[in-house]
Amino acid sequence: MDAVVKQIQDKFGTAAIKPLDGYAPSHNAGFITTGSFSVDYVIGRPGLPLGRIVEIFGPFSSGKSTIAASCIASFQRNGGKAIIIDSEHSYSPEWTRTFGIDPKELLLMEPSDIQAMFEQVAYLCNAIADAQSAVPVLVVIDSISAFPTPEELEFLKDGSKKDPSRALGLHARYCAKGFRILSNLIWDCNVSVLCISQLKDNPMMPYQRSKLGGAAVDFHAAIQLQTSKAGKDEKSITTKLRCQKNKMASPFKETLFTIVFGEGINDNHTFVHAGIAAGLIRTKGGGWCTHVESGESFRHAEIVAKYGVEILKHYFPTLLPKAAEEASQIPTESAPPVQTSVEAITPNEV
Repeated sequence: MDAVVKQIQDKFGTAAIKPLDGYAPSHNAGFITTGSFSVDYVIGRPGLPLGRIVEIFGPFSSGKSTIAASCIASFQRNGGKAIIIDSEHSYSPEWTRTFGIDPKELLLMEPSDIQAMFEQVAYLCNAIADAQSAVPVLVVIDSISAFPTPEELEFLKDGSKKDPSRALGLHARYCAKGFRILSNLIWDCNVSVLCISQLKDNPMMPYQRSKLGGAAVDFHAAIQLQTSKAGKDEKSITTKLRCQKNKMASPFKETLFTIVFGEGINDNHTFVHAGIAAGLIRTKGGGWCTHVESGESFRHAEIVAKYGVEILKHYFPTLLPKAAEEASQIPTESAPPVQTSVEAITPNEV
């Protein structure tokens, strides 16, 4: 077999075939925290994987764009670049500042159709690879479902043509081709792609919702997160987050978190849930908890300030000491802090 391997390497290059031992597996390509402990906890890794595709899907107003905005802010804080492909024209500088995003550093792309979107992202990845840039890049597509096909736009210009909406799987075929190309390109240049999809009602099957674009994202995504609304009032909504597919860690984790309007994500419930699962705290009822080791009693709302770093280091032991030290400090900025993340945990966020 050694002779066969040598022949293949001589003909196709040394990278054509090699032992798996010593090769960096996909989950070691690197991660950038999502900026929310709830999302990182459900993923099971400290953030979004570089070089992979991640999908968030769910019904309207269930927190998908909020999670994406938190990821963008985290990439910027960690020295990366973020690009938003806004097919819904919904991002504004005022809204993004809520999550700590610097609008001056956020790049915006607004392709006219889904084919142009995939072509532009592919060109972007090739340009990054040619420049040999080591800066991590996040591309957020919000959303896949909202992009029209070129045929649909042509039909609007010339109504005499056959209605393309009757073509079987037209949108899905563009997605299948586009993600086949992107899944290889983003791995070579450390680009993380975050796709947002909506669940649509199916008139033929009223009790079943489906995603536009077929199963292309299902096959190519390394992680799939599903959001659903668990509660709402005039000040906030409660989102249930579940990991439906995970090639980085164990799937099917789920948690609840609160999105406070004008402030961002509050991860307090997830810290309580994660602390109990890790055996670090116990609940006493009435909104009280007890720290197992010290026996101290505290309210649920105090868990981030008192034991947030301990819970984080239990699940993500590779957290840098400097980041852990900064996490225990209260920021002095007058602006509202970005909600609980691996690198910033403050009592103000509860």
